[in-house]
Amino acid sequence: MINMKKYFLLLLLLILVSGCSETVDKAEEISEEEVELEVDQEEAVKTEEKVLGESFVAGDFTWKITGVETATKVGSGNDDWFIGEEADGIFLIISVEVENTGKKSAYLSDSYLTLVDDQDREFSADSMAAIYLDDDSALSFEEINPGIKKKGKIVFDVPPELSIANIRIQSSLFETEFYNVKIDIPEN
Repeated sequence: MINMKKYFLLLLLLILVSGCSETVDKAEEISEEEVELEVDQEEAVKTEEKVLGESFVAGDFTWKITGVETATKVGSGNDDWFIGEEADGIFLIISVEVENTGKKSAYLSDSYLTLVDDQDREFSADSMAAIYLDDDSALSFEEINPGIKKKGKIVFDVPPELSIANIRIQSSLFETEFYNVKIDIPEN
């Protein structure tokens, strides 16, 4: 009877070990496939360089960066009271024109834009600061119908010493095609 238990335990151990080695083999196969997929995705990323004032198509939108300005705060008020947002560094305010050139309505988001400085640091848009723009021109998230052109501003909070950067624009959150617009940042 004891030999039977030993035999059963040995058989169970062999089954477990063979199952584990098969799992390790499959894990190695998956890891190799993931690495190949990551390399393919890196190769698929396309970047085009554009200049300030130049129109270009990114997905269903035609973009044009029309201006750049800086501010230490956005909002309204005076020395006694202030409603708005103060920059941690400086606010870089990008003026844009965007037209939906597609066949159906599409969502536009300020998260389609990333500011990249000369040290390859990436800055995302500051939607909270944008809502305090005096002229109610924030473009942060909205649906745009075909043929409609919007003008607005997108705000970034950046270090005060920043003097040159690229605005990287993608057509949606899932795209791998980017457009870079080089900008010189005016002194504040």
